[in-house]
Amino acid sequence: MTDAARLRALDDRFAFLEDPSTQVIPGSGTGPLAGLRIGVKSNIAVAGQAWTAGIAGRGEVLAEADAEVIARLRAAGADLLPGLTMDEAALGAATETSGLRATQNPFAPGHSVGGSSGGAAAAVACGAVPVALGSDTLGSVRIPAAYCGVLGFKPGAGVLPLGGVVPLDPALDTLGLLARRVADLRAVYAVLAPEAVAETAQVVQLAPQADVACAPEVQTALARAARLLDASGPDRLEGWEAEALRMAAFTRVCAAAATTLADQPIASVAVRSAMAYGARLTPDGLARAEALCDRVAAALRARLPPGTVALTPTTPTPAFARGTPPPADQASFTVLANLAGLPAISVPMGPASVQLMAGPGQEGTLLALADRLSAA
Repeated sequence: MTDAARLRALDDRFAFLEDPSTQVIPGSGTGPLAGLRIGVKSNIAVAGQAWTAGIAGRGEVLAEADAEVIARLRAAGADLLPGLTMDEAALGAATETSGLRATQNPFAPGHSVGGSSGGAAAAVACGAVPVALGSDTLGSVRIPAAYCGVLGFKPGAGVLPLGGVVPLDPALDTLGLLARRVADLRAVYAVLAPEAVAETAQVVQLAPQADVACAPEVQTALARAARLLDASGPDRLEGWEAEALRMAAFTRVCAAAATTLADQPIASVAVRSAMAYGARLTPDGLARAEALCDRVAAALRARLPPGTVALTPTTPTPAFARGTPPPADQASFTVLANLAGLPAISVPMGPASVQLMAGPGQEGTLLALADRLSAA
């Protein structure tokens, strides 16, 4: 079977490409990423390719130029697979209802890939690409990675440029990487960002003020990771009420979406409802949500000085059944890193995953700890 035929067969099974006829764009054949195929979420511009952001009404929109990160990957010789499926406008949690294609989970058949970077997670999980580039606003790289049994890495805010990315909430949007191997994450990240230096770190298990109910598989994964990393705790983070913070973060995103998506041909009832909610917010209501987010973000940054890394679950449960509503609490742990602008990584530990977060500039430390967990 040729490589093109293999790719087509995988996409026929798992539907990770918005357009099944999409072909790999070969790299230059030279450079540090020569021969490495990297999948690209469809909200990230690849010159000459469809730039839909999961919005069916943008099907005729072609990117005129590469996003800044894509230009760096091309310069390093990477092969590109553009147009990976996603939730419409990156505001969703299942990669099933964009109006383009409903993506299947190679890791947990019959279960959701999550969102909004679901196509990226599925493409990595099934072996179509070793690495994929996604975006993460409240957990949209790490949640699908957890559901699909792969690594999901979100660098700190501003580390990777957002030029050429269709925005959802520019204050929280971050690009991220999904991969099966830490070595591949390192190779791609070294091209996209300054050298990530690994430093010695103490790991502390961090918990909200009131426990979030976690599935037994998640509890087992967390306990195992804590043993392997000799983590202390669990320590309660002051002011972190998981449900209230999650809703406050969602409120912020809806308020931003009411502006950033106003001119987009949105089809999803759920996305339009979220935008309408954001548009209806009073200044006082939005200010209260922002104040709560800012307080907890400041507490988290203070809790993670250089040399300290936080350990939490990535999601409270493994992947949920396809065709059922996403769990309301799935972003309970992932929102923290976005609100605080901190790097975070999701690491699979059997059927569930754990999350590591660190202070600014500690991406290399997170990759080193993820390597320890993966090796175990």
